[in-house]
Amino acid sequence: MEVPNQLLEQTRRAIAAEQGWRANLRALPTGVRTLLAAATFGATVGIIGLAMRRADWAAYPTGLMTVSTLLLAGGAVAALALFLRPIHRRAPRAVWLGAVAVAGFGVPALLALLPEAHALVELHPESFAGAGADLVPRALACFLFGAATALPALGLLLLLDRADGRTPARMLMVAALAGLTANLVLLVHCPLVTRSHLLLGHATVPLLFGLLALATFRRAV
Repeated sequence: MEVPNQLLEQTRRAIAAEQGWRANLRALPTGVRTLLAAATFGATVGIIGLAMRRADWAAYPTGLMTVSTLLLAGGAVAALALFLRPIHRRAPRAVWLGAVAVAGFGVPALLALLPEAHALVELHPESFAGAGADLVPRALACFLFGAATALPALGLLLLLDRADGRTPARMLMVAALAGLTANLVLLVHCPLVTRSHLLLGHATVPLLFGLLALATFRRAV
């Protein structure tokens, strides 16, 4: 049977599109793509942690830092694994997508609502700054810093993506991963521990990526 000209042309365009450096990235094995993305996200957090470490690092409770890191990093790893899964596998169950959503949008808010990291202000003079007239400026600074530092790794993640469709579920995973990465960056960078600052300047970053993901999906349909 003769292949219709339109179908043949579509096939040619698809083959032509799978050439170049992005095609080479997408052609990498799933394990390599996942490792490359994870290393990039991890390097982002590590570089900030080394070059711009929070001033109260020595005073911050080790247990709280460990729990916060595990919750944020665990959610990020889950979102990354689901997003870069092989396209021939069935879509993840709703329960897994729900868990990623809870991690991406709920964990930063939960950490902000925990008892303040070190209740004795004497432990570090900067810990309880950023209140009153400084609340909005300091919160906005953290919001923009966290979002900006997550963007390069987020861009690489999208380049590694083999799926052409931008479904709500996939965009949700992207938003969750970006928000969690941003909050990991802020965890190792920002010394402020008041709930108002953490809620306004840290926990809102995933909401930004969620809105961007929604806008991207709506443009694609």
